[in-house]
Amino acid sequence: MKSLLVLIFCLGMTTVHAQKMSWRKHAKLAKKQFEESNFQDAAINFEAAWQKKPKKKEYLYQAAECYSKVKDYQKAAECYEPIKEENKEFILPGLKHCRMLKMNGQYDEASRAFVYFINGYEGADKDVVATIVQDEIRGCELAISMLEKENSNITFEHLSSNVNSKAADFAPVPFSDDVLYYTSNMVGETKMYLSQRNGDVWSRSRVPKNFPEIFAPHYGNGAFSPDNNRFFYTQCDQIDASGRMVFGCEIFVTQRDESGWSAPKRLNKGINKTGATATQPFVVHQNNQEILYFVSDRSGGQGGLDIWFSSRDLASKKMNFERPRNCGKIINSIADEMTPYFDLLENTMYFSSNGKVNIGGFDVFKSKNTGDNEWAKSKNIGLPYNSNADDYYFRKYSASGGYLASNRKFGLEKTTYGHDDIFGFSTPTERMMASGKVMDKKTNQLMQDVWVAIYEVSPGGSAKLLENKAATNGAYEFGLLSGKNYRVEAHRDGYEPDGWEFSTMENSQMTFEKDITIGEVSTVPVYTPPSMPATTIIETQPTAGNTNTNGTFNNPQPTVIEESETFGSDSGSITINNPVPNSNINNNTSTSSTTSTPTVTIVESSVVYKIQLMAVRNFNSNESRYRIPKNYGTLETEYLGGRNLTRVLLSNFPTKAEAQRVLNAMNSESRTFKSAVVVRYENGVRIDPWAK
Repeated sequence: MKSLLVLIFCLGMTTVHAQKMSWRKHAKLAKKQFEESNFQDAAINFEAAWQKKPKKKEYLYQAAECYSKVKDYQKAAECYEPIKEENKEFILPGLKHCRMLKMNGQYDEASRAFVYFINGYEGADKDVVATIVQDEIRGCELAISMLEKENSNITFEHLSSNVNSKAADFAPVPFSDDVLYYTSNMVGETKMYLSQRNGDVWSRSRVPKNFPEIFAPHYGNGAFSPDNNRFFYTQCDQIDASGRMVFGCEIFVTQRDESGWSAPKRLNKGINKTGATATQPFVVHQNNQEILYFVSDRSGGQGGLDIWFSSRDLASKKMNFERPRNCGKIINSIADEMTPYFDLLENTMYFSSNGKVNIGGFDVFKSKNTGDNEWAKSKNIGLPYNSNADDYYFRKYSASGGYLASNRKFGLEKTTYGHDDIFGFSTPTERMMASGKVMDKKTNQLMQDVWVAIYEVSPGGSAKLLENKAATNGAYEFGLLSGKNYRVEAHRDGYEPDGWEFSTMENSQMTFEKDITIGEVSTVPVYTPPSMPATTIIETQPTAGNTNTNGTFNNPQPTVIEESETFGSDSGSITINNPVPNSNINNNTSTSSTTSTPTVTIVESSVVYKIQLMAVRNFNSNESRYRIPKNYGTLETEYLGGRNLTRVLLSNFPTKAEAQRVLNAMNSESRTFKSAVVVRYENGVRIDPWAK
């Protein structure tokens, strides 16, 4: 009770103090607060100055502008209303008044206000303004029609306070079904955060522990490359009034190697153009190219912020992105476009715009790619993805859900428009689906730390990676399109990849289910005593203190890096993998023996060593990635019919030491085959000490 009385007393004193302030003091304080980007308090004091000096309408206009900046649409509309016809004195207060009504969800009133405004507007730019007003009225009509037929099967979730804060939370980067990276300025500076879901509960957000040290005051807006080996993100010197990282930004990249994530590097001047902003990167892989979509206000665009793209050769180690190209008038408008997301499965770009027919401020649109920078007419994706407020950062993760950021109100969980929060959505699952589980061949148990990739297979047999994601609970799920051939493949470091193929060409079924079983790679070298004659049988007794009673080789297990220590990992027991397996770890695998009987090793004189570079679906020796290996030896292939894979090997080497020396030299030039491993062959037969 005492604390409550003190609070009431303090509030009363503040009110009395405000009442005693003159209009000049209110105005002076408001100007100072505006310069400090404290727009909320500046709005209050500008409005107070006007109330005490009604002739000073400029203070009311400035109050409306500040309320608009902090997204208090109702107060902004109230302040614009008395000066809505003062279009010669101020910058389009009448149009802004109408927009605030619209963004407050008052569509009928806003539509009438737009008509009243344009009928009385006599500015020299009336033709341009009339076009804008026409689109705004169409937006109000669209909203009303959408409200009547909203898809109730799509559900939205406002992520809990363990994720969302009272500041701006945005740029969701789903890493798995249950792991989310995102950007927030909850502590003043903008940083990347991580939260993990257990059932329906999200963990308390934290900064990823081994993310490279960043010295910029604001960083985030990130995107992983499809192979998860690179992370592109934005560094900014400032944020806007809404906390978004839009202006004064540059794009950087950090790359994964054996020691973790590299120090960030700024992308070239073609991407980060002097005098322009570059932000909100998103990356896809198509036709052996890495394509970077991003947002910029550079010259040569269609309006304010536009969506641009640039590409580079995937085989290159350098981040040598080509000169960026504007996505054109179908995507971009005279206003702002933001937050590109390209769905490779649908071959469609999702993005947000405030320059098209929309039902709020920024709405999410989609446009299908029909050729080289050719796009189908963009379409508003409607309710409930869009609202009367700002909606952006649309990101799918699974076939039935995803995330977006919005400042919309959401029941009792979010009662103001004042800041962006992250929302999850789930969609109906009538679409075609591929699903299954990944099993360990040795244990026949679900694998908890495995990756699953889906490829679209062309009629000629070439495969295009569509998505590669972690199956944290051993299960996978992908959305499908009709008229396609697909391959789903599971992979993990130290395991041979395997998968299955299917077609939706002439198939009416909606679900395709199959479990995948993968086994460990055989890489333990056989010890050959240097003085031993050929074909001698050596009998080796078990070592004391290391008795093998379960028929397994006593080799070291792979080290698992805990997520609590690792950026770019989605659970406590999973590490990032590529769609190409890493088989250079010696793993325990059962043999036919079940007792500690002597081990028998056959030593042949016709022994050679080869370097296994990788296993691929389709081999083409002319690919640029094989250029360096060709300098060290001869490329050979082995077809694995049961798996529909082709081993690519470099041969032949007389000793293991020589093969390892070549492998080290090759890796010093390029890390393309960093998962390569030395393999022993006897009389042309690959030696597998684990074979039963």
